[in-house]
Amino acid sequence: MATKVSADKVLTDASSIEKVWKANPDLKLGKGTDTVALADYQASIKAVGDFNSQIEDLRHQLDGLLDQRDDAALELSGYNTRALSAIRGIFGPDSVEYDQAGGT
Repeated sequence: MATKVSADKVLTDASSIEKVWKANPDLKLGKGTDTVALADYQASIKAVGDFNSQIEDLRHQLDGLLDQRDDAALELSGYNTRALSAIRGIFGPDSVEYDQAGGT
């Protein structure tokens, strides 16, 4: 697995480097088949930005799902309270049923 880096920091650094690279478009990194040109660098910047956008979209969706889950859990919690009270009322506080349902 790759070493963790801050995507925001990398993009900030890349923005500054890209400005210099655009002013010197013949600049290349490496030699032979491992050469990195300005277009390769810009494609990498775009890839990180695109992933950030996808992540933000998914986080937005996740926030909505978490809210829906929490609302459903609140409703279920109310049902649990009512059901436990009903079981206690029907079977009694010392009954096996009340104990099995979680009553104390």
